[in-house]
Amino acid sequence: MRAHVRLGDAVRERNLVRDAAVQSFAARVQDFFAAVDVYLSPVSAIPPITVGVHPQVGTPLSVQLAAAGGAERTVLGLAALIERLASRHD
Repeated sequence: MRAHVRLGDAVRERNLVRDAAVQSFAARVQDFFAAVDVYLSPVSAIPPITVGVHPQVGTPLSVQLAAAGGAERTVLGLAALIERLASRHD
């Protein structure tokens, strides 16, 4: 994680990302979350290896949740629900 922070700092110090690009991206993210409460995706972009698959239902053992800024309550509530539902299969 610290390496990623240092990399981000170096990118900013060298002005490799223009403010207009950041603002454009932020606006697109805001537009996306205006229509979607939570974005759920597998943690990995590649199919899970056998260890990463629930042995009974064949689904990934973990997911990534993303939501608009300030939507922590929604994300944490959904995470709790997913955990409750997953525990029914154990």
